[in-house]
Order: sequence, then C-alpha cells, then structure tokens
Amino acid sequence: MKKAQLEIMQTVFVTLIIIGLFAFTIIFVVLMQKSSTDKKMQYFQTLSQAKQSQVLKFLPELQCSFNNIAVSDCLDLLKVVSFKEKVKENELFYKSILGNLNVSVRSFDKSVLKKDMVIYESILQNSSITHFEMPVLLYDVRINKKEFGLLIVDSYG
Repeated sequence: MKKAQLEIMQTVFVTLIIIGLFAFTIIFVVLMQKSSTDKKMQYFQTLSQAKQSQVLKFLPELQCSFNNIAVSDCLDLLKVVSFKEKVKENELFYKSILGNLNVSVRSFDKSVLKKDMVIYESILQNSSITHFEMPVLLYDVRINKKEFGLLIVDSYG
C-alpha cells in the first residue's frame, strides 16, 4: 500500500509541476503580446498624429503661396489669424478634418511671432495627450520676413 501511495504522490507532483510550467509559459506569452500590442498602438497613434499635422500644414487656409505657387511646410501668419476666425464659423467642418487637437506655432527667432500662437483648439477632457512637433517656415506678409518655427500638435484621445 505504501508503494502505491508513493507512486500516486509522485504522479500528482509531476502533474502539478507540468501544469505550473504550462501556466508560467502562457502568462509569459500573454505579457509579451501585451507589450508588443502597446508598442504598435503607440506607433499607430504617432502615425495618425503625423497625418493630422500634415493635413493641417497643407490646408490652403494656412499655406504660403508666392506667385500663386503653394510652398510646402510654410505657414502664412496672416492666414493663420484668419483661419482662427474661420474655425469659429465652421467648427464642425474643421473638427471632422482635424479631430481633437491643440495646434500652436512657436517661433525660434521671436522677431516675426513674439509668443506662441494657438491655431486650432479642440480639447477632449480626461484623455491621454500625445505631443508632436514639426519644423515649419513662418512667413509674415506685412513685413515680408520669413523665419523658422515649430508646429506643435497635441493630440487627445
């Protein structure tokens, strides 16, 4: 009887060890998948934000033009001021294009733009924020001066 009990106990312990190793392996694989998924979500969120900022930079309402030729990566500051008023009039249209963003412009050499200027603001409360910056050329038509700046995009969601 003792020999049979020992064999049963041995079988039970081996089975428990195999089940424990199997559970540990499953937990490890699930955690690795979660980590990979989080990285992919962050990548796609950054990609989506870059797309939104590209849409913003190529809006004719903001883009510089010289002799009726549009210049990429250039924001006309006079058009930016006008755009802020257009957004107030057509808020739903611009929200469908841009989504929940806070967009502002910062000048490197404070001669054209003295402080940061908010271009578009649609803040979603109690949500995560992703910060993204892109270099742009700022052009002031009134004084015919260009300078480098940053297009700062904060995405909510």
